[in-house]
Amino acid sequence: MNANPQEKSGAATLHQVEIFQSKPFAKGTLSLLPGRHGKSTKVVVGDDVGNVVCFGFRKGVPEVDWKMNIGRGITALPVCVQGGGELVVVASRQSIFGFSRKGKQLFHVQANMTEYVYHLCVDGQRLWAGGETVVSICSVVDSGKTTQEGFIVCRDRILGMTLARMQSAGVLCCLVASQDGSLRVYHGDKMLHEFPTGSPCTAVAAQTQPQKLPSGSAGSVNVDLRLAFGTRGGTVGTVVGFANMLMQGDPVCSEGGDLEGDLGAVSCLRFGDVNGDGVDELLVCREQGSVEVWSLLEDGGGRGGLLGRTSVRESIRGCELGRLGSGGEADRQFADIVVSTFSGRVLIVTADPQGADSTGALLTGDFDLQTRIGRELSEKARHARVAAIQREVEGLRTELQEARERAAASQGGPEARTLSGAFVLPLAADSKVTCSLDPLTGGEEGGGSVSVWELVVSAVEPLEEVVAVLEPGGAEVVSAFGFSRLLADGTIGEGGGEDVGGGQKLVRIREAVGGRSGSPSESFQVSVDSGPEGLTRCVVRLSPFEGTGGALRVFGTPLEGPLFCSATAFWVPSLSSYRNVQGRGLEKRSVSEGGSSSLVVEGAFSVVNLFAWVRRCLHGLPERQTGDDEGATQSFLFWSALSGTLLSIICSEGQVTAKSDDIHALSILEDEIVGGATSAKRRATSRMSVNKDSVWSVLQRLDGRLAEAGASSALGSNGNSNDVGASSSSNPSEREEGGFSDLLVDFPEDVRSGGAGEILREALLRDADAVSFISPEVLRAAKQSDGVSKDRTRPVWQSGKEIVRRKMASILESLATQKGLGGLRGSRRRESLEAVLTGRECRLEDLASLFKLQAS
Repeated sequence: MNANPQEKSGAATLHQVEIFQSKPFAKGTLSLLPGRHGKSTKVVVGDDVGNVVCFGFRKGVPEVDWKMNIGRGITALPVCVQGGGELVVVASRQSIFGFSRKGKQLFHVQANMTEYVYHLCVDGQRLWAGGETVVSICSVVDSGKTTQEGFIVCRDRILGMTLARMQSAGVLCCLVASQDGSLRVYHGDKMLHEFPTGSPCTAVAAQTQPQKLPSGSAGSVNVDLRLAFGTRGGTVGTVVGFANMLMQGDPVCSEGGDLEGDLGAVSCLRFGDVNGDGVDELLVCREQGSVEVWSLLEDGGGRGGLLGRTSVRESIRGCELGRLGSGGEADRQFADIVVSTFSGRVLIVTADPQGADSTGALLTGDFDLQTRIGRELSEKARHARVAAIQREVEGLRTELQEARERAAASQGGPEARTLSGAFVLPLAADSKVTCSLDPLTGGEEGGGSVSVWELVVSAVEPLEEVVAVLEPGGAEVVSAFGFSRLLADGTIGEGGGEDVGGGQKLVRIREAVGGRSGSPSESFQVSVDSGPEGLTRCVVRLSPFEGTGGALRVFGTPLEGPLFCSATAFWVPSLSSYRNVQGRGLEKRSVSEGGSSSLVVEGAFSVVNLFAWVRRCLHGLPERQTGDDEGATQSFLFWSALSGTLLSIICSEGQVTAKSDDIHALSILEDEIVGGATSAKRRATSRMSVNKDSVWSVLQRLDGRLAEAGASSALGSNGNSNDVGASSSSNPSEREEGGFSDLLVDFPEDVRSGGAGEILREALLRDADAVSFISPEVLRAAKQSDGVSKDRTRPVWQSGKEIVRRKMASILESLATQKGLGGLRGSRRRESLEAVLTGRECRLEDLASLFKLQAS
C-alpha cells in the first residue's frame, strides 16, 4: 500500500469552525441559498424531527431568519435558483413542500409512488423524486397538483442522484448512482449511458464544462461535462461526458492506494474553487468524517494531488461550497465548505487563515477597508495569471494541430491516435461497432480445438485501429495471463482470410501500461492497424493458457469522429480449453478404467450459487437456471481439447462433486467454488482424492504431444511418447499441407468416429492459413522483410509446445500442493518445473520418484 501522498506545494491547512447545532440530520438535508443583489448567503438545514431552519450571519454571529416544522423527519432538501428568486424544496416521506427564500410555503404535493423520497432534484417546476429503486419525474402546475412525466426504474437501490445538462445536445439529464456498482445517465425515462464503477456508487457530482474557454478559443477536448463519483470502498474517480458517450478520466484516489488506513465510504462530492486560484477543485466528504480537497490538474505524474485534509470525527451527512457572511463574494478569496454531521452539527471548513479563530468572527464578519483593497489587488493578479495560462494553452494547441497535419501528410493517411488505458467504458447505445467472442469447435473451418477463441469486430464506418486488452482476473493483475500468441486473420500480408479493407496491416503485441494500482500491469493487448482505407471487419484468433480468467475489453478507433471509443467487454473463463459435451454419449466414459481423481466441496450454499460459480471458469453454460431446472440437481460433462480429459461435475444442494484425470482443472474449480463461497460469506469445506496413476497417464499424453511436435520430450528420452496416436512424421514441415495433425485422445474406436469424433478431434495445429500463433520474434522479422513468410509452421509448433509445457507444469504444481504426496520442495522443485517449461532434459524416473508416481 502506498503511504499518504505528498500534498501539492502551496496547499493550505483546513480550519474548522462550528456554527450551528440541531437535531440529527439525514443524508442530503443541507443546502445554501446564494447571496445576490447585496444579500448574504444563507444556510438551510432539515433535521429528523421535521424542523426546517434557514440562518445566516450578521456581524459574525449566526442568526436564524426563519424556522418551519412540518411534523415529520426531513429526508431531502435541495435548493433551486429560478428567475429572480430561490426555491427551497423539502421532502418528508412522500410529501414534497416548496418554500420561498423568506420561508413562505408555495406548494405542497405528494410524490406519485409508494416509496419514501430519499433523493430530490429540482429544475424550475420539474421535480425528480427518488425512492429506493424508483425515480418519479413530474412538474408542479399549481400549489397542490402535479403532472406526471415518467418514471425511472433502477436495477438496484439508489444511493445518489443529481442533474447535469449536456451542452451540445441541449438536454437535462439525471445521473443515478446505484448499489449494483453502476452510474447511469437518463434523459427523461430513457437511459443514455451506463458506466461501471467497480463497487456500490454512493455519491455523484457534475461539473458543466464550457464549449469554449473564456479567451474565446475552443476547449481542449470540447467536452460537455465532467462527472465525479465515489464508492462505498472509498474510491473516487472522474468521468468525461461527450454528446454520445462517456469516457473514464484519471482516478482521484483509489482504495488503499492513495491514503493510509480505511478511507470510508464517500458520502458527498462537490466541484468548486476552494483555494481561490480560479480553477475548480473536487471536495470529497466521507462517512467516517474525513473532509478532503483534491486538485484535478495534472502534476507531472498524470493526475492531481491532495490539497488538504481534515476530520470532523463523525459521519458527514451533507456538504456545500459557498461564501458566508455579509462581505460578499468579491471580498473573499477562499470558499467556505459547509458540512453537516449525523449528530446535528453544522461546521465551516475553510483554507482561509482567518478560520484559525475558533469563534468564526473574522471568517464571517465584515472586513475593514485595508483588507478589502488587498483582496481586490489579489483578484486582479489572479485574472492576469489565468489569462497568461490561457494564451499558453492556445499556443500549444496550435502547435499540436500543426504537428498532426505534418504527420498526416507524411504518412499519406489519417493522423495516428494512441491507446489510452483510461477509456474502458461500454460504448453508447447508438454505437455502430459490434463484437463477438466465441470458441472454435472441431467442426468449424479453421478450428479444431476449443482452446482457440475467435474475436470478430465489425463496424459500419471504417476503423483506423482495433485494440484488444486483457485484464487478468477482471480486476487486480496477479500474474501474466496466457495471451502470449495472437493472430489477426487476413490482416497480415495481402490476400486470403477475411476482407478487412485495403492496404497492408500489422498485428502488434505488447504489454498494456497502467494497472489499477498505477504500476505497469502484466496484462497484454493486441492491436490491428489498418491501411489508408481503414477496416470494417477484423477477426483475431487467440489461445489463452488455463488457470486465470480475465476480462477482455475491445476498443475501436474510428477514422473520423471521437478521439476513442470502447466497443464492449467479454469474460474469458479460466478453463478455456474445456467445452460442454453433455448429451453426446460420453457420460459413461467420464471415469477412466483405472479410476480418476475426485473433488468434493460441501457447504451452506444452493445449486443456484454453484451454477453461478461454475460458469466463471467453464464455457458453454447458460447465464442462469430457468424453469424446472432452477434449484434442482445438475450434472455437467466437459472435455478438454488440450489435455484430452473429461471433467464430470454434479451440483446438488450443499455439495458439488467433480471427477477428472486433470487435477489442475480440479484445483481451479476448487479455488473458484471456495472463493465464491467465501465472498458470499458461506461456509465451505473441500477435499480432493488424487489418483496418481491417472495423473501420470495425463502427463505421458502431454509429453507424447511434445514428441509429436518434433521437440524433445519434456520428460526426457525415457518418456513414453507413443501412448497417444502418433503421426507419420515428427517433423512439422513434412506434414501434408492442409491436413489435420490427427492427434486423438486415447478413447475407444467408436468414440473417435461419427459426431463424437468431431468433438474429440484435437486439431490444435492445421496449416498456417487456418490457425496460427505469431510470436513477437516473428513480428520483428516481419518488420525487417517485405512481408510475413507463408511458411509459418514452425511458429505454430513452438507456441503449441509452450502451451502444453505450461499445462504440464501446472499439473505438477497442483500435485505438489496436495497433502501426503511428498511433492517437490526447494531448489529441486524449481529446477524440475523449469526443465518441463523450457524443454530441457528431465528424466521420467526422477519425476516419478519425487512425486511417488508409478513410472511406466
